[in-house]
Amino acid sequence: MSGAVFDQARVYRNDTLLAHKSSIETAIAALRQRFDEPLSLDDLAHVAFMSRYHFTRVFTKITGVSPGRFLTAFRMQEAKRLLLHTHLNVTDISLDVGYNSLGTFTRTFTASVGLPPLRFRQLARNVSDLSLASAVTFMFAHLERNAQGPAVSGVLESSQGSMPAFVGLFRTLVPQSRPFSCALVQTPSAFVLCRAPSPGWGHISAAAFPTAQKIADILTADSPTMLVASATIGETNGGHVVGPILLRLRPSGVTDPPLLVSIPLLFLERTANLS
Repeated sequence: MSGAVFDQARVYRNDTLLAHKSSIETAIAALRQRFDEPLSLDDLAHVAFMSRYHFTRVFTKITGVSPGRFLTAFRMQEAKRLLLHTHLNVTDISLDVGYNSLGTFTRTFTASVGLPPLRFRQLARNVSDLSLASAVTFMFAHLERNAQGPAVSGVLESSQGSMPAFVGLFRTLVPQSRPFSCALVQTPSAFVLCRAPSPGWGHISAAAFPTAQKIADILTADSPTMLVASATIGETNGGHVVGPILLRLRPSGVTDPPLLVSIPLLFLERTANLS
């Protein structure tokens, strides 16, 4: 292939990628605005001006998750907000975010967030006014640092200076449910995640909140001020440490699924149960 033809092909690929990304961002905007509706793949593909099959493939490639999973993430994010900031009961919240079955909503919420809806509300209201600085100090002092088992090591970096960040090892690309292992670090810093899944694949997700002042500010974080990073790992190779893996925090973008897991609440619940 000549240089001119090669450059032309590269320009075409870049234009195609930009067009795909723009179409998927348009579909995500529809998901965000209409998460409480029974949106079908055909509806979303129509918004993106793609066939159903092509839309599903491109959406998953760009976001890392299926359209259905992304829709569920938006619904659970709104459910977290309603539990934290309103007095609506769980049944009404489930209807408001698009679920006709309370049981299905409760199971989905628990699997996504790591806590049942009422337990999330109880813990969140107990600590939502706690300053993030004091909560971070408490967690640094009580984190379990000597867990045994397969481990993943890495380094977390940020171009925005030093700040506390949560790093977790999850089964899925979307950081949801209870992580296999989690760590709290001050960037830039090395980290080790113990009790890695073995055998099997895993996904590391990191999140930092430069502008957050209280725990409440990060329980429903869904804005460009949140910094995120992620990586996929392979098998943990018979108990040996995998890594080091380099993670660089970046501003959360439109194509990043909402952060569903509430690590501070999971940690505070664990320490409360152990006390």
